[in-house]
Amino acid sequence: MVLTEAFFGLASALVFANTVGNLVTGKPLTYNARKWVTAFPLALIAVYAALFFLGEFAVPMILITFVWGILAGGIMSNINQYLISSAAPEVPEFANGLFIASCNIGTTVGSAVGGLLIGLVVIARRHFIYGPGLRLAEE
Repeated sequence: MVLTEAFFGLASALVFANTVGNLVTGKPLTYNARKWVTAFPLALIAVYAALFFLGEFAVPMILITFVWGILAGGIMSNINQYLISSAAPEVPEFANGLFIASCNIGTTVGSAVGGLLIGLVVIARRHFIYGPGLRLAEE
């Protein structure tokens, strides 16, 4: 029960953060796109630095994760959509399809590479701790 409530709270916070990001980025991106596109990677670097230095503290992590959700969820998707649609204004349907395909490919490749790296780390750690003779089951 507690895990379900925690998951619901986390999902609600992420949806709220994405909505805030969409609202923050919508109009300003159309007025000064260069400023937003340039500032976005710098803001992400600041969030990643804060994650690195404050990762062991609960309250700052909650706030940093919320800001990260605003940046990565709402603002990044708006910037990506703006860049792709402005590159091909004559064919908006194609640009939208390209945006969706890029998101799906990025999710697929990112999940595969992340899973591979996590698997390799787990295997290497298990090999380091237990040695090469570890057997999980008797033969």
